[in-house]
Amino acid sequence: MNINDATGSMHIVGLGDDRRTLRLDDLDGERTVDVPVTAQGWRDALCTAVGRELTAGEKSILPPGANADPPCS
Repeated sequence: MNINDATGSMHIVGLGDDRRTLRLDDLDGERTVDVPVTAQGWRDALCTAVGRELTAGEKSILPPGANADPPCS
């Protein structure tokens, strides 16, 4: 077994068509993913994935004084 197959390794293909994403694909070329490379792109992706209240466990590990409101509110 190739360790890269087990870990799902990806490699950089180049910039996406919009030039605001980094295009990655798996070693077989079967799966391509565009990852945002701008701060706003990362925030938008985070908000899409986490658009919810923080859990009690997540709140418990916030640094003292950190805002516990939902990250994208």
